[in-house]
Amino acid sequence: MSLSFILPRRPVSGQKRPNPLFKEAVRQAARLRGASVSGSEPLYARIVWLHSAKRDQDVDNIVKPILDALNGVAYEDDHQVAQCQAAAFRVSTDLEISRANVDTKTHDEFRSLLSRNPDHVLYVEIGPATTSRVVLGPLDGGAP
Repeated sequence: MSLSFILPRRPVSGQKRPNPLFKEAVRQAARLRGASVSGSEPLYARIVWLHSAKRDQDVDNIVKPILDALNGVAYEDDHQVAQCQAAAFRVSTDLEISRANVDTKTHDEFRSLLSRNPDHVLYVEIGPATTSRVVLGPLDGGAP
């Protein structure tokens, strides 16, 4: 099971009260991409938040509301998520978006949405954790 979806909205913080509208938007986006609960294998999550202005919330605080929203939709329970990467980037003209490990439809949808200059874009990806390898050092492999 692998799932990715794009949501053109600002994430909510896990430090604030639950936001049922945000939760339902995440659940609906996942369902539209064919999310289904299957298995109990360890999973990874990748969450990327692109924003157009200075951000006022910590990237680590956006993870919990997203993973919690996907309980019962993309997996049985978010305790299955064994690996998680979260990132926040300010959208700029020199932002590089790799398409190496994503399908063409998702990449094109992402680029199309960004071309409309939204204030916020969330990219969420869930898939099987295929390794138990621990990698230390820069997340990008030390690219310049």
